[in-house]
Amino acid sequence: MRHLDTCIVIAYLNGNKAIAEKLKSHLPDIAINSLVLGELLYGARASARSSENPERLKKFVNIVDIADYDEKSADAYSKNPPFSQTDRASYRRNRYADRLSCHCR
Repeated sequence: MRHLDTCIVIAYLNGNKAIAEKLKSHLPDIAINSLVLGELLYGARASARSSENPERLKKFVNIVDIADYDEKSADAYSKNPPFSQTDRASYRRNRYADRLSCHCR
């Protein structure tokens, strides 16, 4: 199971094609944890597009597993991060990185 962080999900929801391809290649073994879901829900509701973003998020949530975040989840994430450090560095340089409102730097 691949556990995604908030920044990766936001990039996907914002249309990052490279992230989308990576995620599609790992379906159905994709999950987010309950903390990430909380951050995403808050961001969707607080966004300028609060009437449409919660629905977009709901569609994403329907295709991934939601895991309770506990010690076991933290251990699994640390052993199998969704992207390599090279992928993350490349992602940070792309045009979507400026739009993210999360702790990914």
